Amino acid sequence: MLTLMRSLTPETLALIAVLWLGSGLVGMLLLVVKGYAGLIVADIGCLVFLAVGWFAIPVLLALGPVWLFLSVVLDGVTVCPGCRMHISARAQVCGRCWHARVPQ
Repeated sequence: MLTLMRSLTPETLALIAVLWLGSGLVGMLLLVVKGYAGLIVADIGCLVFLAVGWFAIPVLLALGPVWLFLSVVLDGVTVCPGCRMHISARAQVCGRCWHARVPQ
C-alpha cells in the first residue's frame, strides 16, 4: 500500500482529494434536500464541534464518501403536521400521533 501511494503523482493525489471532499459536499447537500439538515447540523455537527472545535468542518468533510453513501441509503423525511415529529416521506400516517399525512 505504501509503494502504491509513493507511485502516485501529486496531480493524481490532488484529484483524489478533490473527489473525496466533493463527494462529502454532494452527500451533505443531498441529505439536506432529503430533510436531514437537523441530523448534520444539530446532531453530528455539534458533537464533532464540541470534540474538536473549528476543526469540525474539515473533519466532517473528511468523511467524504460516507455522506454520499448515507444520502443514497436513507429515505427522505418530512414533518408530521399533527405532532411536528420527523417521519418518513413515504409514510401515509404518523407512527406517533396517527395523523394522516396529506400527500404533496
